[in-house]
Amino acid sequence: MLERKNAQRDRIAPKLREAMNDVKNGLSPWPLVIVGEAGAGKTCAALLLMEWWGRNGCYTTLPRFCKRLAEAMHGRLYTSTGYQMQEDDVWDEWTRAAVAAMDEVGTRDRVSDHHFETLLEALNSREGHPTMFISNSGRTQLARVYDDRVASRLTGGTVVYVKGDQRKGKTVGG
Repeated sequence: MLERKNAQRDRIAPKLREAMNDVKNGLSPWPLVIVGEAGAGKTCAALLLMEWWGRNGCYTTLPRFCKRLAEAMHGRLYTSTGYQMQEDDVWDEWTRAAVAAMDEVGTRDRVSDHHFETLLEALNSREGHPTMFISNSGRTQLARVYDDRVASRLTGGTVVYVKGDQRKGKTVGG
């Protein structure tokens, strides 16, 4: 198991590993935003950082989080024990996590008001706390899809651009 984790870690380029260590150790500001093309290992890196953190973490995609909020708002979201979750319960999971990661940010050319407001609140509610956002889009594209305010907040911490395709065995980062 340890060998597998080390192998995963070793496939992440030193530049990205260094940035991950720096934010984890308080040497660089949160949020950590990992940007790159599909297959570059962004999600793998984020999940690895959550493992390194070793505490209560929350990983989600922005579309999944929006869907859970909508289900809670309409009284259709339940836990496995039958508890009906409210909108505040969904937000509490996100805001109270020791570390949180939101994937698939900016994957569409246009977004709904709900999607926009959810991302803005996700950013605001985790400001200064260990949080990662993962996107295929850089700042210019994010500003076009959302607005300058969201793009500024997303890129106001530590941004790492990754290259390559992990699925083909190439290293990411640079």
